Amino acid sequence: MTDKPFAINKLMDSHLPTLLFKYRSLSPQNNQKIYTYNLLTKGEIYFAKLDELNDPEDFFFELNKADYHLLSPFEAAKYPGQKITQNSDGTGIYLLDVGIRTKRIRDVLNKAERGIFSITGRNNNPKMFEHYTENGNGICIGFAWEEMDLWYHGSFPPQKQVPKKVTYLEEPLKISERPEEYIEAFAAKHSKWAYEEEWRFFHKHGCYATKEVRRAIKQIVFGVNIAAKDKAMVKESVKDLDILFFQVIPEIVEGNMKLIPLNS
Repeated sequence: MTDKPFAINKLMDSHLPTLLFKYRSLSPQNNQKIYTYNLLTKGEIYFAKLDELNDPEDFFFELNKADYHLLSPFEAAKYPGQKITQNSDGTGIYLLDVGIRTKRIRDVLNKAERGIFSITGRNNNPKMFEHYTENGNGICIGFAWEEMDLWYHGSFPPQKQVPKKVTYLEEPLKISERPEEYIEAFAAKHSKWAYEEEWRFFHKHGCYATKEVRRAIKQIVFGVNIAAKDKAMVKESVKDLDILFFQVIPEIVEGNMKLIPLNS
């Protein structure tokens, strides 16, 4: 798959916040505590493949109409009963329904190993603390995203990345089979996830650690149920950085948890 769909102008957004946030668990289960510690000490972040995303309505799109395709005999065997004509060289022209073609595009994009790093625009979201910090047994990390120095290599010359805001929809996003439209599908989710207020960076799938990502950490919010030893570990891990610390409390104000500054 060409890198054209990820051209930097497609990632621009006129309402970018200064800070973006990552909710992290400190649970020992599934190495979550280790991953959070590595983020704080090494600036390690992970770009997940599409099939690793945990939301079933993620990558929420479908192609907008049926179309004809020239398939090899091997490919055609996957779609019995859909052949329209048979060519003398053994290939056939097939009318593939929207569901089949949508799956084909998903498979192509998965094989391309494009990865997603998800962050959010809010640091005191009660549902995010519940879902992503084991009911408040974790932290929310604020990044000055421009200082993360994440580079996009899908254009030439490479350019600094700009996060893409997720679009939340009641019905799947309708796109054509033009690669330049795929970037919109990468940032489409069902509206029931709108409370996440998600933004996304795109990169090759995998784990990356840089000093720039670590230095971009500007804020840490402690969950309401964080253990004292975990709070001490977090502070020790970033003691060389200039960070604002906050504590959330159960009090909800206009849908948000109340933040108490800890630096003063």
